[in-house]
Amino acid sequence: AVQHRVMQVLVVLGTHPDKVISRDVLVETCWGGRIVGDDAINRCISQLRKLAQQTGAFQVETIPRVGYRLTAGRPAVAWRRQASFAVVAVLGLALIGLGAWRLWPPTDERTLRVEVLNFRHAGGGEHTAELANYLVADIAGVLAQSGIQTVASRPAGQGGLDHRKADLQIGGVVRADGAHLKVRVFLNDPRANIVLWGNEFDRPTAEIDQLRTQVSAATAETLYTALEPLQQKGLHLDPEVLAIYLRASEKIKNFNPLRAGEPRLAAEQVVARAPNFAAGHALLALTLINEARTSPDPSSAGSRVLIARAETEARTAIRIDPATAGPAYDARQFLQRLRAPHDLVKVEDLILDGLRKAPEFPFLHMRECRLLTEVGRVRDAMRYCERAMALRPFAAPINHSYAFAVYVSGDEELAREAITLAARLNPDQTVTRYRHFAIVALGGSPTEALALLQNAQARPIEIVQAGELALHAYFVARRTQTEADTRVAVGLLRAAAASKSVPPDLSIRMIATLGRTETALEMLSDPSFKIDASGAGFLLEPSMRDVRRDPRFWILAVRAGLVDYWTRRARWPDFCGVEVTLDSCRTEAAQAMRTEPLRHKADAQPSRVTIRTQ
Repeated sequence: AVQHRVMQVLVVLGTHPDKVISRDVLVETCWGGRIVGDDAINRCISQLRKLAQQTGAFQVETIPRVGYRLTAGRPAVAWRRQASFAVVAVLGLALIGLGAWRLWPPTDERTLRVEVLNFRHAGGGEHTAELANYLVADIAGVLAQSGIQTVASRPAGQGGLDHRKADLQIGGVVRADGAHLKVRVFLNDPRANIVLWGNEFDRPTAEIDQLRTQVSAATAETLYTALEPLQQKGLHLDPEVLAIYLRASEKIKNFNPLRAGEPRLAAEQVVARAPNFAAGHALLALTLINEARTSPDPSSAGSRVLIARAETEARTAIRIDPATAGPAYDARQFLQRLRAPHDLVKVEDLILDGLRKAPEFPFLHMRECRLLTEVGRVRDAMRYCERAMALRPFAAPINHSYAFAVYVSGDEELAREAITLAARLNPDQTVTRYRHFAIVALGGSPTEALALLQNAQARPIEIVQAGELALHAYFVARRTQTEADTRVAVGLLRAAAASKSVPPDLSIRMIATLGRTETALEMLSDPSFKIDASGAGFLLEPSMRDVRRDPRFWILAVRAGLVDYWTRRARWPDFCGVEVTLDSCRTEAAQAMRTEPLRHKADAQPSRVTIRTQ
């Protein structure tokens, strides 16, 4: 099983064995001449080299400053762990080149060694025993690809590993519960004899492959977080503090507005016990922002106190160690969006400043990718998303951000591949599930989208029960394309948007997909539909192409702050020069700015902003 784009590159190279194929030829034949970053090509070549290593059937040689050459190799003995190959291959699809995918090494340059313990299993017969064996091989394979040195665990009954040899241990328990399999995984510090992290995963027995992928991805992602403190020179974090830091990070990733204070309390414990831990202060800043934005009244005195504290914690983190204070720069751009949600130039300046000072923090690369996607500069956005994927291949926000950027670029087939992979890696992540559904619903098969809607394990939970009737009507209209069915679907979608039983922006995109551009523009122009830069990216999607051809689009772009960004940066969105001429874009933007005066300087009320911190 080889990813579609990787197979295209393999076909081109394999059709001309022993001949050098230039990167330009690969771009022209495999990407249709579309502008792509170097990391996209490097990813495909890296995947082919992995395949070559595993099979021994060929080799891919790099010819510096020219291109690549495929040569035949000798057949190799099959990998002894064939059972785990499927999962490692699936996880490998998330990588942007193995050379870039490395867990950060400790600052003292000693090798971090991880022992993968044998998973215990109980009940379930062969299913639990089989899964236990698979997980050991899967996790060991993922760590090996990450550049983490693994040390062998002794067979059961012969005692454990000498703790002096392992820095961390990964283990767990597999058990059957009716028609489900449950896996409990832990990360342990053997010297301190403390469990740093633990989590439980539950899937139907029929979804054993999905369960393997999910467990391996979550374990690798936790290791990334556990290694963050090692980047700060001179910092020696107590294992108990690291355990609290991992717990706070986990709560941020799976943020629950009803329990908004819990991440902050955990982060406060971290900074109280490790006051010189830069990433700890930065994490506290993010938890304070989350708590402020989800309060009943974001403009209240209590919320203002939280925001002021967040600014202080971010500054403290940067003062301690700018290079490891990446989350603090992330917090700064959130604070700027609170102050002036339409001033995208200032937001981007803060992100780029963070990238200069903390270039290895993956989520800042993701933020710049998202911002550039929001303003329609997807060709520029891709290299930031690809870099974020290289640094943190299993992080849910990075995976679904990359998939969305690909979707906005117009490559809907690759976008569906990317979001499907993101959903396999993080099937329980809310935003991933929503974007998976939206991308398939707008550009994919109605049957597949309905299956996602009806599957409790994949259902986008933001879409409440009351909106299902409208969604079903939409899929019927997509299939039949009759006037009667389209009229029914548009009416139900408008009602669902008004009641918020379907997200209004999704309803508008669906209506536009059905060819009802005028209705979509009416809904967008309604005063009750508030639009700002953090939520305007959907205007640049393929589904809104006809909307962008209408002069009223430019009024909306002014209101969202998009035109202000384009004119101040002198960088226009990708559709200018493709869908319409660049001169036309400039003329329409100037006219819209005269008609709809720029409002971002006056509109800085936090209560009008929805900030997505995932």
